[in-house]
Amino acid sequence: MTKKVVDTDALLALNPEYAVALMRGERWALEHALRCKSLNDGEPEGFRRPFDGNPRKWCGGACPFKEGCVTCTLPEDAEMTRFNRQPENPEGFARQGIIIISGSVDEEMGVRIRKLLTIAEETGNTDTLEFRIESDGGQTRVGLEIYDYIRGARVRRRVGVVLNYARSMAAVILQACDHREASPHAKILIHHTRYKDVTLKTLKDRSQIEKMLFFAEPNERQIEKIMMKRTKRSAHEIELACDKEADMTAQEALTFGLIDAIRS
Repeated sequence: MTKKVVDTDALLALNPEYAVALMRGERWALEHALRCKSLNDGEPEGFRRPFDGNPRKWCGGACPFKEGCVTCTLPEDAEMTRFNRQPENPEGFARQGIIIISGSVDEEMGVRIRKLLTIAEETGNTDTLEFRIESDGGQTRVGLEIYDYIRGARVRRRVGVVLNYARSMAAVILQACDHREASPHAKILIHHTRYKDVTLKTLKDRSQIEKMLFFAEPNERQIEKIMMKRTKRSAHEIELACDKEADMTAQEALTFGLIDAIRS
């Protein structure tokens, strides 16, 4: 999954004049929107400029304009800016005690996280590991395995940081951290266990349905137990939140107990 560089939803919400200009078809706004889309689609990196140590007001992480975006009123998040402007080097980050958890939660991610944790432990850092999360989630089983990897890390303190979004199993993985933070405009979502790409033929096969329930129900209970422990919410409250299947803002996630602080 391509890393989302520009938080367009937050940009529109905090810049009503920009939203109006887009509706009117004003040239500057259309050009800005196209460049933001290009960044989010992973197109030419030429739109970015190297981080020079002087953060500017970028659109939720990275502005495509050479001198910084004069129309953007979003507050600068220096840590997110530094993260977005650096070339991805997960192993290098791991040696600094930073584990990058991005993309789909799948077998490949599970292998990658194990490798990064090994690299981090080899540096001899036994104090703090920071887990930077940006994922829409994925496989339940793998997500629970990664949760266990983090809990089993030989380190005194685990800090989880949601950069832009942590949805589904990524929100569960976040709960493995001793301290949980989110950037001001981050989104966090929890929902019930699901099976992706279930065909009509499978739905008509009672034995297949029973098999799915056999594996899904224990996972649902385990996730529920994790959420109850970390949020201090009841099973009923967790169920209601999962029923909504809607993004929580950072403030809503803080109130619910999914995070401990909003990173300023």
